[in-house]
Amino acid sequence: RIEGQLSDLASNGGATGLPRILAFQSIADATVSTKAVVEALYGRLPNEGHRLVLFDANRVGTDRQILKPELFAERDRLLNGPVLPFDLEIVTNERDDDFPVSSWVRTAGGTEVKHVPTDLIWPRDLFALSHVAIPVRADDAVYGEMRPARQNGRIWLGHAALYGERDMLVVPETALLRLRYNPFFPWMTQRIGEFLETPERPWPEPT
Repeated sequence: RIEGQLSDLASNGGATGLPRILAFQSIADATVSTKAVVEALYGRLPNEGHRLVLFDANRVGTDRQILKPELFAERDRLLNGPVLPFDLEIVTNERDDDFPVSSWVRTAGGTEVKHVPTDLIWPRDLFALSHVAIPVRADDAVYGEMRPARQNGRIWLGHAALYGERDMLVVPETALLRLRYNPFFPWMTQRIGEFLETPERPWPEPT
């Protein structure tokens, strides 16, 4: 229904003048696909300062051998594909064999990809962010990275590792595998602040 409304707006020119949209999305998102965000939303918007920030999958380690190859194809497809009507930033490994993270920026209407260094590091045991992880701080008492010293009767779901036999839990085992906090949360809030404070594209100086 929303997609249909967006199509109607775009075909009638009604999408022009919308407030600038900033979205953060995991490439591995199983709830809202990257393709849907890019094509059904951002692809219908005029070039008026909208921005999409994508968190790529972690490209380091032998664990990659058990992950689906298509998880790693989206980054290069978007950075090297057709011209986009919005600013695109992809947060990914500086190099495919190292944990430091940089971002790669492609501005609306352009083909050049700019490298922007960060001080971010991929946590070793995470292969990607999830849909529910994006807005949650790493120190959240329920969903965060570290078990709180005092749980006060609350169940900690952030980074719980429960081992034993299958089918013994009252919640699906797959639910405990889903990342529920964003290790890059402070960087994300900085980006939001820059977007709100600057009418143009507030990119750090590329290298």
